[in-house]
Amino acid sequence: MSLPGVGPKMAHLCMAAENGWNRVEGIGVDVHVHRITNLWGWQNPPSKTPEETRLALQSWLPHDKWKEINWLLVGLGQAICLPVGRKCGDCELGLRGLCRAADRKKVVEGRKRRETFSVSQVRKVQQQEEEKKMGLEVGVDEDEDEDEDKKGIVIEKKEEEVEEVVEDEDE
Repeated sequence: MSLPGVGPKMAHLCMAAENGWNRVEGIGVDVHVHRITNLWGWQNPPSKTPEETRLALQSWLPHDKWKEINWLLVGLGQAICLPVGRKCGDCELGLRGLCRAADRKKVVEGRKRRETFSVSQVRKVQQQEEEKKMGLEVGVDEDEDEDEDKKGIVIEKKEEEVEEVVEDEDE
């Protein structure tokens, strides 16, 4: 059976949809799946068309992965592994050294960003732990009834009364 304007990709996606027929008859391969699987070397030699990619993938990919491979790679291809300007430094596969096509410079930059972020997170946690040891919790009082020209800072001592310090902006 065939429907005018419905190609193999859409047919396989509709057949596999849970609110459709919920039958996995093949892999829905679009440009993202085609591009990424070629980039990763999943077809050797690289396939030239999405239909070639579909047949190659179906020859070795376990049937229970056919349904999810499309939405996994389409999401990756739209957000991270773009056709132009790939974000290898934000990709977990690149950062872990699992992508043979990753731009090494972007991966190194991504690792540095992660290390910097991790160090700042560790410092923040250490500061919070020190404040807990001292029995203090510091926060900003966001009471809407306060005068506009005053800032409220609340310092709480655990299981004691709340002490409010108000600073004038004029000073």
